[in-house]
Amino acid sequence: MLLSISQVGIVLGVCTKTLRRWHRKDIFIPNCRTVGGHRRYSIENIESFIEIESKNNRIRKRLQTTPPVQKFQTAAIYGRVSASKQKNDIKRQIEYLVRQSQDAGIRTHIIYKDIASRLNDKRSGLKRLIRDAFAQKFTTIFITHKDRLARFGTSLIYQILRLLNIEILDDDLKSKTQQDSNEAPMNTLVNDVLAILTSYSGKLYRLRRGTFT
Repeated sequence: MLLSISQVGIVLGVCTKTLRRWHRKDIFIPNCRTVGGHRRYSIENIESFIEIESKNNRIRKRLQTTPPVQKFQTAAIYGRVSASKQKNDIKRQIEYLVRQSQDAGIRTHIIYKDIASRLNDKRSGLKRLIRDAFAQKFTTIFITHKDRLARFGTSLIYQILRLLNIEILDDDLKSKTQQDSNEAPMNTLVNDVLAILTSYSGKLYRLRRGTFT
């Protein structure tokens, strides 16, 4: 599986300009380019880069100058729903997760939330969460279920966060909360399929007009 430069930017928490600069300096080289000259990166390439960077002297020096972070000192709370009509659901998600983190002894929280499909890779809340993870702003993430983060590539996100020593606590809370009352499994699957078809239909249309990117 190959990722575009914008998708890699979201995973690593950096902008596409940084990735292009890394390429020019041979810091992080893409696996290949498309016919149109667009960079493509493999998941294995990304994982290898993260492992190398985690051992980099610059990161160690930065961590040494940062006061030690106690386990569960600060928690990230991430909630997501697919549509604006589910605003009450995301509110219940956040409230429940805050209570869960408080039960674990955490008193400081950073709230992240999105109203978007799990297939949408432009979610501002998720992008901010990943950037803050690299900045060591929290030690634990509370979510109701792992597919709140993404439909695909969740294992890669989990691995990145584990390399950053961030624990993810997810739980299927459908029996305890009603945040999924309007998101039956069949409905969410249908919505995801429609989102895929819409995305690729748009790309096909741009390709026919000679503006595909």
